[in-house]
Amino acid sequence: MFASFNYTNFKLLRMSQTDQIEQVRKTFVLDAELADKLEKDAFWSRRSIKDVLQNILEDHYKNKEFDPYPKGYKKPAVGRKPQ
Repeated sequence: MFASFNYTNFKLLRMSQTDQIEQVRKTFVLDAELADKLEKDAFWSRRSIKDVLQNILEDHYKNKEFDPYPKGYKKPAVGRKPQ
C-alpha cells in the first residue's frame, strides 16, 4: 500500500491534516438507479463516491445564494427519534 511512500508524499499528507476543510457526515436515501450510477461514475473515474458527489453538488450550487434562516427557525433534530 505504501510501497512508493516518500518524503514528498509524507509532506503533502502532513499539510492536508493541518489545513483540513470542515466536513459534515450526512446520511441520505437515494433512488437505487441514481446510487448505482454514482457508484459506477466513481469506479470508472477512479475517484471516491464522496469526491464524485462533492463535485456534483459544487457544480449545482456554484452560483446560488440563499437567504439566512428566518429568526426563530429551529433546525430539525438530528439522530434517531425516541421510541
